[in-house]
Amino acid sequence: MRIIGLILIITFFLATLFATSLDEGLKAYYPFDGDLKDKTGNFGEGTMVGNRINAPTLRGPEFAEGVIGQALVFDGKRGVVLGEDLITDYDYSVAFWLRVDAFTNHTTTFFGCYVDEDNYFYWFSFVPYGWNNGTLIWVRDDKENIWYDGLPPFNLEKERWYHVVIVVDQGKARLFIDGEEVPLKVQINGQPNPQGLVPDVFSIKPGALFALGVNYWDPALRGMIDELRVYDRPLTAEEVKLLYEQGRK
Repeated sequence: MRIIGLILIITFFLATLFATSLDEGLKAYYPFDGDLKDKTGNFGEGTMVGNRINAPTLRGPEFAEGVIGQALVFDGKRGVVLGEDLITDYDYSVAFWLRVDAFTNHTTTFFGCYVDEDNYFYWFSFVPYGWNNGTLIWVRDDKENIWYDGLPPFNLEKERWYHVVIVVDQGKARLFIDGEEVPLKVQINGQPNPQGLVPDVFSIKPGALFALGVNYWDPALRGMIDELRVYDRPLTAEEVKLLYEQGRK
């Protein structure tokens, strides 16, 4: 009995420890349970837009059953603009549950963009179906003319949920799908570069804009997004696994 009690105590301690670590560095958390609020209180409520970031809409958000509670529905005609400066440096993590119901070329899921005074664009996008006829992490530094492509060895499928986590540690990108790290084939300007780094698009100046399901150019997303978390630090593989397991319960 003493051994069983000790095991229970250790299990509880470890669960508490990991739960605490998942709050460390959490900059924004959007569970999408009936609203567009950031539950950390660091940012205001998200805003519905049309099929581009700068296109207005009069319709409010729609929600459906998600992985945990409700999820935000994207109908291919609208998206959401979140708070400015969710990411401001070169170390960050973005985690969310994603379901894609239709593939359209270059459609974004999570999108961040800074536009400077000379109208150069610096942006980051997770794309289920891009120029490679598949999934990729796609990043652009317009001024330095840098294209970053992070290509996984398989593509997401339609009409099923995936847990997506992107970790950037001083420019080194890691992709996790359903709790497991996925190797990335990295290209810089179309040329293989295993050591290639994601351009530092968010440290330039304050004012970066973040959105879900829409950007400035491409078709809007049809699908759902749930449990969006943005961290100002790289998550560990163990923390990524724990986030995934939370959605499996």
